[in-house]
Amino acid sequence: MPTLTYDFGAKETLLTAQDVVDNAPVDPNSYADQRSQFITIREEKLFRAKFGMGFYKALLADKVKYSAVSGSGLTVYTNFQEGTTYAANAVVLYKNRLYKAKANGTTQIPTNEGWWTIAPKFETANNEYLWQRYLRTVLAFSVSSDSLFYRMVSDTPMGLVQKYDEGKTRPIKVQEAGRLKQEYQADIDDLIATMDVFLLENAEIFPDYLPTKNGCKSKNEYAKSKRRNFGFNTH
Repeated sequence: MPTLTYDFGAKETLLTAQDVVDNAPVDPNSYADQRSQFITIREEKLFRAKFGMGFYKALLADKVKYSAVSGSGLTVYTNFQEGTTYAANAVVLYKNRLYKAKANGTTQIPTNEGWWTIAPKFETANNEYLWQRYLRTVLAFSVSSDSLFYRMVSDTPMGLVQKYDEGKTRPIKVQEAGRLKQEYQADIDDLIATMDVFLLENAEIFPDYLPTKNGCKSKNEYAKSKRRNFGFNTH
């Protein structure tokens, strides 16, 4: 029987939280970590419904592997240090973004576009073009949109409150609480639908998985049945 390998500390995604802030129409001073928990849900849902999970896996496999420590197949980066002279193709981390030096001998800060460029996301040039031209913005807009209501409302020990000014909140109305429940349910449904695809792809590893749906009596029968509609065709 095939097995899966696990790394419970890793969340492999195309977007970073900083990508969302940089490429969606939001305040550039927004807290990037407020969006990080929505990235996996949104990426998987969009690829499952629109572009194909095979394409998603291929893009993940083509990502440049950046690391702060050297190793086989890794591109090493360092934290940017003012006053340091960098060689061409050096990669540095500066304000949550990776930059790549264009030429030898730069001491300029990475936001100087004459000397630096954002480090590529992918090994393949065509994937990189697709990413910069379209895909990162599509994903960033989607993540920012889906996290909007959660950023307005907080679930606190004292109940649900709405943030309306810096450091200020007010209790939310029953109607607004109902909206929050709808948001939760939509995200739960999205996660279940994507998990379902994963489990059916790995049927030999999870032989006992057989959801009850439309009277289906086998996995093949279930896989062919029409899945729940999420506002677009997921079949």
